[in-house]
Amino acid sequence: MSRHLRGTDSKESAPSIDRLRELFECRDGGLYRLASAGSRAPAGARAGSLMQNGYENVGVDGQKFLVHRIVWAITHGSWPPMLIDHINSVKTDNRSENLRSASDSQNSAYSKVSKSNRLGMKGVKRVRSGRYVAQMGVGGKVLHLGTFDSAEEAQEAFRKKSVETHGEFSKVA
Repeated sequence: MSRHLRGTDSKESAPSIDRLRELFECRDGGLYRLASAGSRAPAGARAGSLMQNGYENVGVDGQKFLVHRIVWAITHGSWPPMLIDHINSVKTDNRSENLRSASDSQNSAYSKVSKSNRLGMKGVKRVRSGRYVAQMGVGGKVLHLGTFDSAEEAQEAFRKKSVETHGEFSKVA
């Protein structure tokens, strides 16, 4: 996968903001072509293709870029300095008001509960004793928040620490 799709655009290889503004406009949560890019991509058409991971990408001058990064660049006048988070967690909702800059840590804090999580509770696991442990990753380390008699108590401990640590990026469910 190209580094442009992973979100680490280098300034040297990325198109200028002026070039993006020649090619696209942002509206209705999408990116629309101002100029034709061939018979399959006429002017006025929504730009981009849906990838398997749920994000949209689009070709610009022979390179692929994530649509939300282009929307950010056009809206803010510069390429995003970090990752871009979709506030409502809808990967195709690329309205500028739904996008915010996020560090790796913030982006991880705002992630959904893993599908492999048997309890369906972020930061909570059941241990052999039948009790529940609350833990979270902070700064590359696992922070043990306590052992509890119920999953709900453990989840509440996780929720409190998550809000304290991650603020608006905190997501428990």
